Amino acid sequence: MKEFLVGIFLLLTAHLSSASDAVEHKIGNMAITTPSGFLVKASSPVEDFEIYSIQKNGRPYVSVYIGNQPGFPKKIASGHELQTRLYSDGLQVISIWRAGKLIKRELLIRLSQKKWPNYLHAWIVDDLTSGEIEIADMILMSIDARGSISDQNPDKRQ
Repeated sequence: MKEFLVGIFLLLTAHLSSASDAVEHKIGNMAITTPSGFLVKASSPVEDFEIYSIQKNGRPYVSVYIGNQPGFPKKIASGHELQTRLYSDGLQVISIWRAGKLIKRELLIRLSQKKWPNYLHAWIVDDLTSGEIEIADMILMSIDARGSISDQNPDKRQ
């Protein structure tokens, strides 16, 4: 199952990772890849969590929360929307579709059960155009948190 999920993520991020203008940004032990021109802006309103905004020209595309109390999920499908979920040990992905097009996606990664931070929660922000949602989704699915995951058997982490 783990190999299947890794394959899905590699497929989803292949376009962004192979782009010649891709830039890797470090967030602690994690990394996120964006097209050139994007910045990672940190804001920590209180000491027990961190929030990052992935933005271009001041316009946010993706938000990232790192801490112990994520508000997941941020949005639930309503009306004519379809909600799909991917669950695995330590990973949840929720996607919301309208008329066959992705309109929201968010993910929750369990980083630790014993120490801070426990979770990484990332989501596509509201009010993006369909083209911006495609870019935001590529950014969202490029998150590499392998360096931050602890409390697991090291033989099983690859």
